[in-house]
Amino acid sequence: MPSGIASTTAAWPTRVDRGDDDSHRSAGPQQAVGEQHFLTHHADIVFFNDLINRIRAFAERHKRDIEKYLPSILEPQAWSKAYEIYEAFVELDNAPPDPAVLARVNNRAQAEERWNRYLVNHAAFMAVIHRGDVSPTSCNYLGLFGEDLFEPMMQTDHGPQRRTDWYEVSERVSYALSKWGRMSAGEKAAIPQVMAARRLEAANRELAARLSAVEARQGQAA
Repeated sequence: MPSGIASTTAAWPTRVDRGDDDSHRSAGPQQAVGEQHFLTHHADIVFFNDLINRIRAFAERHKRDIEKYLPSILEPQAWSKAYEIYEAFVELDNAPPDPAVLARVNNRAQAEERWNRYLVNHAAFMAVIHRGDVSPTSCNYLGLFGEDLFEPMMQTDHGPQRRTDWYEVSERVSYALSKWGRMSAGEKAAIPQVMAARRLEAANRELAARLSAVEARQGQAA
């Protein structure tokens, strides 16, 4: 049986499971050449080159400049030096993500999900309007402002951009669409009367506030 790396392993580890001791170092192809100062066996050289390629793949994925740290196959203990770099990258891959970075990624993902939902809800509500089912009075009743029905994307000097208030608008459009879908035909038909009553109530409140102000001024003058 040939000696060297190829005689000890036929597969590369993809994950290093760390314990509280260093027992993981007792297994691995680097131990087969631990006492070899130079790599001489053809199979060992093949495995070494494969290890270097794997390290370079790690470095590219993590955007690290690794070339100046890679050992030459001609230098002593080349395998041990290369495998130490390989293990460091494996540990880096297995390390938990930075909570701050993970939070930013999650926030971006949630924002994109909300944006896509807004586009769907806006299109659905505009389709209801185009069918003639929803009047401006109904939109007011549902809590929408006139500007809420503008397109989600707006033209700017820098090209199409998301409207700056899209997050708040998406909340109102989502609520309006959901509420309209839950309303019965009778409730929808009664919207004009409900809104007329609300306007009358608001006018009465405004009138009462004005009378109170006049009475307060008269009291001060007396």
